[in-house]
Amino acid sequence: METQGIKGTARRKVYEKVDAQKSFLSSGLEKLADSVAHAGEDMQGPEAKVAQQVARYVRKAHEVIEGKSTEDLVDGAVREVKERPAVMLAGAFTLGFIGARFLRS
Repeated sequence: METQGIKGTARRKVYEKVDAQKSFLSSGLEKLADSVAHAGEDMQGPEAKVAQQVARYVRKAHEVIEGKSTEDLVDGAVREVKERPAVMLAGAFTLGFIGARFLRS
């Protein structure tokens, strides 16, 4: 019983800290989406379409983060990992690869 109480308290504290940073992250995503969309306006052809699609995905992420509680986001992520572990692993690998390339440049 004691362990459950400690776990619940720790989880609540983590969620509170994440909630405090959620608006900062959401605002950053919104700015990123605007920047990518603006950069796409200066492009032509397939690059412009890719930039607009990326901007839409980033805006969607902004809306999801803004519209859901931290607990809902964590529960959804856990559910997705359980339902589609290969897709989540591939996505994590891709994000890591892109992040490494971005940081290197």
